[in-house]
Amino acid sequence: LWTGQQLKNPNFGVSSHVPFESSHDDVKTYQILQVGDKIQLSPSLKLESRLGYANASLESKLQQGVQRQSGIELFKGIYSGTTPLQLIGTRDRIDFVAVLQHKADGPLRLWGRDFSAKNGLQVGVGWEELFSSNKYTAYDNLNLRFFNGMPYAIVMLNTPSKARQRVRHLSLFIQNNTLFSDLFALDIGLLLQSSVGWLAGGQETTRLQSALPAQNQPSSDDLIRWTTLSPRVGIVVPVSNRTAVRASYARYYHQLLATYLDFQNPAALRGKVFLWNDKNADRKFQLGEQGKLLSVFGGQYSKIDPDLKAPFTDEVTVGADFDFGGRVQLGITLLHRYEQRLVETTNIGVPPSAFSPVKIIDRGGDDKLGTFDDQEFIVYNQDSTTLGRDFYLLTNPAGFRDFYQGLEIDARSKDWVPGLYFHFSFAAFMIVGMASQEGEALEYDQGAIGNLFDTPNTLINADNRLFFDRAYLGKIAAAYQLPWDVQISGVAKYYDGLPFGRKLIVRGMNQGPFYILATPRGNRFPPSEKQGGHRVEFNLTLDVGIEKVVLFGEQRIGVRLDIFNLLNCNNNTRESDLSGPKFESRLPLEIQAPRVLRLGVKYEF
Repeated sequence: LWTGQQLKNPNFGVSSHVPFESSHDDVKTYQILQVGDKIQLSPSLKLESRLGYANASLESKLQQGVQRQSGIELFKGIYSGTTPLQLIGTRDRIDFVAVLQHKADGPLRLWGRDFSAKNGLQVGVGWEELFSSNKYTAYDNLNLRFFNGMPYAIVMLNTPSKARQRVRHLSLFIQNNTLFSDLFALDIGLLLQSSVGWLAGGQETTRLQSALPAQNQPSSDDLIRWTTLSPRVGIVVPVSNRTAVRASYARYYHQLLATYLDFQNPAALRGKVFLWNDKNADRKFQLGEQGKLLSVFGGQYSKIDPDLKAPFTDEVTVGADFDFGGRVQLGITLLHRYEQRLVETTNIGVPPSAFSPVKIIDRGGDDKLGTFDDQEFIVYNQDSTTLGRDFYLLTNPAGFRDFYQGLEIDARSKDWVPGLYFHFSFAAFMIVGMASQEGEALEYDQGAIGNLFDTPNTLINADNRLFFDRAYLGKIAAAYQLPWDVQISGVAKYYDGLPFGRKLIVRGMNQGPFYILATPRGNRFPPSEKQGGHRVEFNLTLDVGIEKVVLFGEQRIGVRLDIFNLLNCNNNTRESDLSGPKFESRLPLEIQAPRVLRLGVKYEF
């Protein structure tokens, strides 16, 4: 089987804050090739194997003809000039898996009774090899930073930079499914996996004696090596002909990401941040305008903890399934996920002892002193002698975890009303934990490496609702078969808004301006009398489609009209979160996409 795909977006990233000149000319090309085989060794024994190759070519280029240094307005995310970085990258994956399956049926005698039993056993091995490369370039090898519209700092980059990573996964798994007549069904599985990551092609790793004790320096080229054992067990017990209860437990270890290896690769993207004295006020950087060094970041200034461990998720579910006459099914599930030992950087070059506490006043969401929502905060001023001494350790910070709790309901019917298919799903949940505050696209995403533990200021109100917490989700999907081979279908979706906290910009510190979260993100957890956070507006969309099929022997031609966002709803999907006189106006930064019509033709033969 081969499949290929190319996606072109000549203005990728354009938004209310990103003009066309600052967007990417984006082209992504994917190729996938798979070869598989099945061998029936005996009536009860089968061997399946698969060999696959996948390639991705990623190009995010600067817009042609734009020759202006890239700039961004701090905290507002307003871009100017070219896009900050151009990327040319590749991803290659080779994987092989072989599974031996054994099925057996037979009688089983328990408690003096005879039962029928079915057992399915699978034993498999897997091998996966991943190759990744990223080449970054930036116009004039720098980015500009503005604050309140004025030149503030420059970021000098080591572009063009090219880093290559390699990751290998080896796995052995066993799974057994047993059905004991009408007593219960039991599913047990175990996965043993070894993951190794290293830099490809003889690239040197960062080895700074001042960063870590010499005895902790890795003795081989393997920067990360994990061996994990993941158990899984589930049981289903019927309590009547139409009702069954179920429960399960599973542990999932997170994948070793190739991007982790950049934290010990001097060839990876890195930069130095300097104050900017724009002497001629032309808003362009020239030699001689470079000021004091503020901070450094990137591969040369970071290292991977030799004792870095694989993060994991424990998941427990309890649920019940109901069958109302065979045409309507209902499922209810309670679940709890607990992610532990998550991965982040800590700034061991500038530890917490390099900061001194300073008391500040927050004027609240109304931006008025003396009102009910005023607050006091302790923020932290960096010792000026430590500026630029940053050195980051990729590690498992103590206490870095999050959890997910939720209720899910799923109901569906087919032909309860002749010709009608109906599906309803609903979820009420919360995702609570700590996450980085850096970068708009990665804010509050616990899977993204950012600035969470890099300074004491990033920990203020850091533990609360995460990016993917939408509190309540609902979806109704329906399809109805009309006469004359005409089908009409529709999907209605609802979800609560993005959680966010009000950001308070702090000025006058040695390290320059930064922001803290003056409120938690979303609803405060656990609830308290203190100020809660915020959510943007809820989102509701209705998409409908109608299709007419014409038959020509064994050939089919379908003509379809789809209408997305039929009601043309325009609620906010992102709102301004900076403290100030306009905060309570809920100014939108992004809104729902408008109504879109799509006409398509499908030919089957």
